[in-house]
Amino acid sequence: MGWFCPTFQRPERLAELALSWERNAPGVPLHVRVWEKDPRKEDYFKYDWPDGWELYESKKEWAGEAFNEYFDWNPNEDFYGFIGDDTVLRTKNGLKALEITAGRMFMSYPNDTIHRHRLNPHYCLGGDTARALGFVTPRTFYHFNMDRAMQFITGNCGLQRYCPQVVLQHKHFLWELSERDATYRKVYGGIPLEKLDKFVPPDERIYKEWEREDGMNIVIDLRMKLLSQYENHDKWEEEDMQMMMEDGRVPVLCD
Repeated sequence: MGWFCPTFQRPERLAELALSWERNAPGVPLHVRVWEKDPRKEDYFKYDWPDGWELYESKKEWAGEAFNEYFDWNPNEDFYGFIGDDTVLRTKNGLKALEITAGRMFMSYPNDTIHRHRLNPHYCLGGDTARALGFVTPRTFYHFNMDRAMQFITGNCGLQRYCPQVVLQHKHFLWELSERDATYRKVYGGIPLEKLDKFVPPDERIYKEWEREDGMNIVIDLRMKLLSQYENHDKWEEEDMQMMMEDGRVPVLCD
């Protein structure tokens, strides 16, 4: 099973997710990355986590690199699901619905009650597509723009699947759904909330360049892989000829 959650300085927030997990996804495995230098690392191991949860330490600090590390360690999963430690599951068996919708090819994503259909901060990516890409989020991005990049890739290949019926509440401080804790401060600094609507992520320029160059190349390569896998025109011609020879007739238009 490929559900993954990177956590940092948030054992209490993770515990809130755990309660909703036991209510709405009992027994579903979750791999939880605890950064080895987390100041609150020991606190995580004081909790009794849900059955199926595995907490492990890693040197990878940021969400993007940790998620790709998980993929590199587990390259044969049917799917790879990314979920944040500032979320709460609100739909019974919603994770299973995301898995089924994603299958082995698509990227499904839930209603996070903030961005809804417009963006996929959390998502479930089919394993075959992850292996075709060689990543579960572009390795260029360590935190910011993971979601935008995956939306760009899957959207331009027709592989996005939004699941409005699956609610994963994203309790983010930007929408005043939680306090600005140490983790948010690490990401956003101390910029006043009223000025954060003009906040420009530190890798915004890198993202724009990536979209024009590497991102578009990734899209083209994935499109070609899909075409070569599912469109075999030479084989179809042979099949059609064989079918007509076996039938002994050539179809004609009727008046």
